[in-house]
Amino acid sequence: MKEQFPILETLTYLDTAATAQKPLRVFEAEHTFGLTRYANVHRGIYAQSVLATEAFEGARAVAAKFIGSTPQEIVFTKSTTEAMNLLAHTLPITKKSRIITSLLDHHSTFVPFQQAALHAGAEFVVLPLTKEGALDMRQAKKEIEKGCDVLAITQLSNVTGEVIDVEQLAKWVHKQNGRIVVDGAQAAAHLAIDVSHIDAFAFSGHKVYGPTGIGVLHVQKDVLSTLSPYQFGGEMIDAVTIENTTFREGPARFEAGTPPITQAVGLMEALRFVAEHRDLQEKERDLIAYCQEKLVRMNATIIGPEEKVGCVSFTLPVHAHDVAEFLDKEHIAVRAGHHCTQPLHDALGIPASVRISVGLYNTKEDIDRVIAALKACVEAFDV
Repeated sequence: MKEQFPILETLTYLDTAATAQKPLRVFEAEHTFGLTRYANVHRGIYAQSVLATEAFEGARAVAAKFIGSTPQEIVFTKSTTEAMNLLAHTLPITKKSRIITSLLDHHSTFVPFQQAALHAGAEFVVLPLTKEGALDMRQAKKEIEKGCDVLAITQLSNVTGEVIDVEQLAKWVHKQNGRIVVDGAQAAAHLAIDVSHIDAFAFSGHKVYGPTGIGVLHVQKDVLSTLSPYQFGGEMIDAVTIENTTFREGPARFEAGTPPITQAVGLMEALRFVAEHRDLQEKERDLIAYCQEKLVRMNATIIGPEEKVGCVSFTLPVHAHDVAEFLDKEHIAVRAGHHCTQPLHDALGIPASVRISVGLYNTKEDIDRVIAALKACVEAFDV
């Protein structure tokens, strides 16, 4: 596996939750497309444009299949962040609305809906955690049953590694005639995704071994048809007169301007790569469990419930930033800080944590190496 990732020859990379390294086949797919098939899409009637359009729309079909959606429900964005902002701007949020999110949510989900609620004067509710650091599902049910117009929530926490039961949440939300919006930025790389019960689901290309600058937003057709565009120009336009403009239906309505064409081709190859290596996702879970066991033995304080997917976050007597800097000198990459979840860290009463996150390319040897370096760090700081 690691031969597909030359950068890993000299680097122990344990920051996949921030961005996944790209396999050679993704670079090669983008390179080949750029040399042989590149042109703008949709507008041209010449052969090269037709080939580029086929590749671009082929990527849409692959993205749809990857999460159990349809091409007519897939909007290409630049990231999960843009997708969440798109929804926060276009879903019907008014002064009477009740918007719910959670302490686990990444700022890219939390803040757009917080700001939408503030702008509309809507009620904004933040779901709490249990004493174990898991989402409090009992409290979630109670809050949703009080009324829920939009629930915006992650499927997989980028800090605790908890998998959220979004299917159950969706049932409760839909009983209130609300919409559930799911941040799948972490989940898409580590879980088999089924969006059949989800109103909207988003993930980023760079989190699933693909390029930056492209994201995927699934919106159920009955929801998508009710949303108004929030950016204008280019392919999303149907007809323009001096008096008025009409807009296209479906995904095109939300894809203003020239799209990320080459990135879509890279994303298509990345999603094929992940689909071909689904069997390794169980190995990822084993690695995190192994890492967590080693951390507990060295008296690290683990954040969140015991069962984790993708990552484990923790604190040591040494400040998180000092830990990350020490590991960097050993050519080991981990994340340190609040991981774009300040409300969560505030609730836990800690300024920062260290996060180890794994990908399909990581091994037990990588974990052994980071644990040895962490022990050396604690010894070096004499704590």
